[in-house]
Amino acid sequence: SGHHSLRAEGKPALGGMSAFSFSVWVRPTGFEQYCEIFRKEDGEYRVLFAFQENGSILSLGLNINGYIECDAPIKRGQVLDGQWHHCAATFDGTFMRVYLDGVEIGSLERRGTIRAGGAAPGCIGSANGGECFQGTMDDLRIYDEALAVDEIARLYKSGIEAAAVLAK
Repeated sequence: SGHHSLRAEGKPALGGMSAFSFSVWVRPTGFEQYCEIFRKEDGEYRVLFAFQENGSILSLGLNINGYIECDAPIKRGQVLDGQWHHCAATFDGTFMRVYLDGVEIGSLERRGTIRAGGAAPGCIGSANGGECFQGTMDDLRIYDEALAVDEIARLYKSGIEAAAVLAK
C-alpha cells in the first residue's frame, strides 16, 4: 500500500526481442488513475503492463515501430472482489495480446520487434515510486517467448487449483 518501488537497475533487457510474455497474479484493493504491474520508463522505449483509467483498462505498452498500447477494457468490480486474478500479456512479433483469468480480453496487430532499453530501472508495482499498484501481487514472470493461449489458460488453471489446495 502507499508509495513503493521494487527496482531492477537497467533490467530486463527487452530491446530487439520479437516475442515475450508477462504473467502475474494480483489481488487489487483499489485503483488510482494508473496502477503499474511492471514499468520500465525509458521515454518512447518504455515497457509497461498496468491497470489504467482507474482500473477500467488492463494495458500492455511497447515500442514496436513507435510506442503503442494494447488497451483491454475491464470492469473494476471484476478484479476488486477480494479474489486472486491472473493477468498476462504477450507479443509474438505480430500481435500484442492481453489476458485476464486465462481469457484473451484484448489484442492489437503490431508487426516488428520490441525497441526498448535505457538506464531506467525495471520496476515491479510502480513507475519508479509513483503510480503504485495497491494490493497484493505474486509470481510475476517475464518470458522471452510469446506464450500460447493454451499455456496462459494452463497457468491460470494451475494457479486456481493451487489456491484451492491452500484454502483447505
